[in-house]
Amino acid sequence: MLSILFINILKLIAISIGAGASTVLVAQSLVAVRDNKVTADEQNLLGIVMLLIRMAIVLLFLTQAWLTAIVYTSLNINLTIFAAVNTLTWALLGVLFIAFVFIDYGIINRQMGVSIQISTWYSLVFIWGWPLLMPLSLEAFLLAYIIFSFASVFLIRFAHSWVRNAQFLHRKTKG
Repeated sequence: MLSILFINILKLIAISIGAGASTVLVAQSLVAVRDNKVTADEQNLLGIVMLLIRMAIVLLFLTQAWLTAIVYTSLNINLTIFAAVNTLTWALLGVLFIAFVFIDYGIINRQMGVSIQISTWYSLVFIWGWPLLMPLSLEAFLLAYIIFSFASVFLIRFAHSWVRNAQFLHRKTKG
């Protein structure tokens, strides 16, 4: 039981790093859209952020594989909710991996990839932040998850289009 606690802590660290780095990536991409250019400093920051996201994906994959192996081989618990959360987690890990491959090979543009990344990480935050002991039906959990996922995608796409079309007033003074 102690190993499951340790695994979940590592998993939550991976999800926190991934969601935080993806948030920085979205903010940086919004600046790039507004400026219509990426400076060398911004490119260096993006490289570090992308490395952090990749590390978070690897850590999440390892902890999820470890947790799945322990739960399905040694624990005698009701697996209904865990099976749903486990399946969603593996599916979202697949989305993260595929999005990175598609971005790296130019199959999708970086802006679309960033939107997919952030909404996927936020979905993982939702899934693993949800109290699993809460008396809630599986259907209600899945409905809440779907609503949350669509809302996060919509908000990110809205932010990108708003920044692209907005005219910013630059400050005349520093401070």
